[in-house]
Amino acid sequence: VQRQFLQMEEPKVVFGTLLAKLLELMDSEYGFIGEVKHEKDGTPYLQTHAITNIAWNAATHAFYDENIESGLKFTNLQSLFGHVLVNAKPMIANDPSKHPSRCGLPDGHPPLDHFLGIPFFEARGMKMNGMVGIANKPGGYSTADVEFLEPFTVTCSNLIQAYNAIRENKYLINTLEEKVAGRTKELQLANA
Repeated sequence: VQRQFLQMEEPKVVFGTLLAKLLELMDSEYGFIGEVKHEKDGTPYLQTHAITNIAWNAATHAFYDENIESGLKFTNLQSLFGHVLVNAKPMIANDPSKHPSRCGLPDGHPPLDHFLGIPFFEARGMKMNGMVGIANKPGGYSTADVEFLEPFTVTCSNLIQAYNAIRENKYLINTLEEKVAGRTKELQLANA
């Protein structure tokens, strides 16, 4: 993952690698890694950087294909992952159908027998900047899994911060270049 990041791979590639290895490591069927963002009113939502394709019909395949490049946006806070976003704490639901935060599954969705959601936070402070969610580890998840995955969540958080810094630097450089070009043109006109 470090090599991919240093080679300037897109976030979807780096996080895709992380998700694939996580699912293998945790013997889980599917999952996602996402960044916490906020609507203008401050309401949090999750923008995925990596997600397992669990599309189950033509419509969900089309939706996945149309949105995977920019990441899927999840806004339903009355859900298992929403519970993690709102409470900023890990969530283990080994019987999700009975959890108070369940929101049900659409017809055709693969079974959700076990769920683990873990938030991650910026290195400086306690601002939640992302989360990971995985499903269906045989036998379920435990607090030991949450502790075991701490290095993983720290890595994800650091990557989100790094990609945001790169994006901000590119924006600042472009803005500065535009200002310099505008000022140069003004000086050329003044000199003329």
